[in-house]
Amino acid sequence: MTQKHSWRKQLTKLSAAAVGIPLAFIYRGRRIRGREKPHPDPKTLIIIPEREPDGTINLQGGVNFRDIGGYKTIDGKLVKRGIIYRSGTLDALTDSDLQILNELGVKHIYDLRLDEEAAKQPGRLPPGARYQRTPIKAGSNPIKRVFALMRNIDRLNNFVVQSYTKHLIDAESHTYASIFKEIALENGASVIHCTAGKDRTGVGVALLLSALGVPDETIVADYTLSNRSYDLYYNDAVSQLAPLKKLGILPEDISGLLISDPEFMRQSLRYLHENYGSGEAYLLKAGVDTLTLEKLKSKLLE
Repeated sequence: MTQKHSWRKQLTKLSAAAVGIPLAFIYRGRRIRGREKPHPDPKTLIIIPEREPDGTINLQGGVNFRDIGGYKTIDGKLVKRGIIYRSGTLDALTDSDLQILNELGVKHIYDLRLDEEAAKQPGRLPPGARYQRTPIKAGSNPIKRVFALMRNIDRLNNFVVQSYTKHLIDAESHTYASIFKEIALENGASVIHCTAGKDRTGVGVALLLSALGVPDETIVADYTLSNRSYDLYYNDAVSQLAPLKKLGILPEDISGLLISDPEFMRQSLRYLHENYGSGEAYLLKAGVDTLTLEKLKSKLLE
């Protein structure tokens, strides 16, 4: 190694130390204050929606996989079952899981993850299913989210709601609209998924259910069902945040990001109504024309 390269390497180490020490020092103080208000047990936040049977599909290697159908709309209609499923990552599906998806008639997979996420955990697909990458940029990188949260650690609620409203509802409207336009015109069942199936997927499903006329509190209840998978999220966070342990950042310190608090979705839906009028108006503004919206409703409502 040349002397020049040696000095560059040393300078990089010193720079990392200079940044890391104050970040750890500042964060530790905030983390201690945050522990005065521990996050609630995720299981206590689950609101059981009014539908029978439950939409959960039990897959051996699945994460948060469930049917969004079975919900009543404000005008008395019913969201059809077996048309759209929501899920977390599909990389650990077993052969028997793929057989179940095949029997469910799944023909289309919409992956909301970024390229690096998809490359790290490539999904397993049922035979003949069409796979489409529709990446959502916001809320996808856990390391970036942690550092952003560090600047706002005492206001977790505001942090998550802003992520849902500004970075998902506002910034990704055309991405969500493109998915719903395709679903309106295609045959067979579809799966919409990201890594955990609760944030990017959760907001997208909330927008769709709202456009179909499902009441807000029903949408909130559906969102909270992701808390059933909290332990899986936490175990994944343990491995992903390992590089930050030297800064004093532990998974339990950002566990609030892993929780599906009903208030997060209530405030996001309030934002939707205040800024767009309704879920239907939101999709129209995002580029779903009236005819396609009617086809979507016809396909998903009975």
